Amino acid sequence: MVRMGPSVTEIKGVEDDTEVTFAPMDALADGLGGLDTSRVRPISEVARRGYNYFREGDVLLAKVTPCFENGKKAIASGLLNGLGYATSEVYVLRPNPDRMNTRFLFYLLCSEEFRAHALKSMTGAGGLRRISEDGVLNYRPKITDLSAQKALADFLDRETARINQLIEKKKRLVVLLKEKRSALITAAVTGTGAEGDGVPTVTGQFPQSLIKRHFDITLGKMLQPKSKNIGDECLPYLRAANIMWGHVVTDDIKKMWFSRTDKHKYALKKGDMVVLEGGDVGRSAILKEYTNFVGFQNSVHRVRAKNGNSIRFALYWMHHLKSYGYFDLVCSKATLAHFTAEKFAVTPFPELEYKTQKTIADSLDRETTRIDKIIEKTQHSIDLLKEFRAALITAAVAGRIDVTSWNRQGRID
Repeated sequence: MVRMGPSVTEIKGVEDDTEVTFAPMDALADGLGGLDTSRVRPISEVARRGYNYFREGDVLLAKVTPCFENGKKAIASGLLNGLGYATSEVYVLRPNPDRMNTRFLFYLLCSEEFRAHALKSMTGAGGLRRISEDGVLNYRPKITDLSAQKALADFLDRETARINQLIEKKKRLVVLLKEKRSALITAAVTGTGAEGDGVPTVTGQFPQSLIKRHFDITLGKMLQPKSKNIGDECLPYLRAANIMWGHVVTDDIKKMWFSRTDKHKYALKKGDMVVLEGGDVGRSAILKEYTNFVGFQNSVHRVRAKNGNSIRFALYWMHHLKSYGYFDLVCSKATLAHFTAEKFAVTPFPELEYKTQKTIADSLDRETTRIDKIIEKTQHSIDLLKEFRAALITAAVAGRIDVTSWNRQGRID
């Protein structure tokens, strides 16, 4: 029903400088799949490098972990000159048009039953495990009648398109909600919000001074994998990977050596803000609780309030600076961006009394929490739609759905 790995002899005589579609692994989409055909290469460049030849109408299936589990697959369509070459980590499948409908094959590869069958054939270790050819070719579809395959493919085209459309609308809603959240924060912390935004406002824009006047800023300790002196202790510390926007991840804490002086200088306490110095510069969180000692590496700044300033207001200010693009402006992109202590010290910060900062932070806590709950519920509904789509495909290709009566079962649109 399906042939694997068509021969390049099919294109014998095609000129070497003919450009064709090039498909590295990242050209294949996750989930329901798809193929980015924007990249092209001359045949002379790809034919001798071990890439897999394919043509219009073939089906591509990732065979290596985690790409197979992520659902990377595609029907080859819209190829330049009708030809393409893909990474060697995909199988090229060509269905026999007299026995297997191409779109039905694609949905078959999406089904959970096929995935479970193929995973049993996976061999190798670590990140180099692959499903075998037999794990693909020896799978027996429940539906072999060609007309029934086509009817099911038509049905799944229609139903998955409806589900996909709803998923995209919900994804757009998430984007809009995040934009609203960001705009709300900026309006509040800069004093440019309008009445009715749900946060207190002050006429005009807030005056600003240097952030070092309001907070103590300390860059973390250089990583020390070995003890240097008697009395050093191997203790936990935060690194960039532990800091997400708004919260600290403490389930993967590494350890390094600290001297007595280091323990005093680099200790974090509840209420400190930690800010990334490199990578996703400016990503910030407040340490809300940690019962024992925890330090911080030199990829992280510790920010501690002084002179009666609100650390929660400062966190929202960091959100504003990130969305405004401030860190991109002040950090060199010649290599990896670094938000040095010197750059941090001269960052602007609003000149506001603690009471005003706290009032704004309290209001933003309420409003952003409300928006975050909507985002969470919307994302959950997206996940449920994806689960329903997967279950629908699995049931359909297994013959457990009567496509002739599906639309007359009283389901809510």
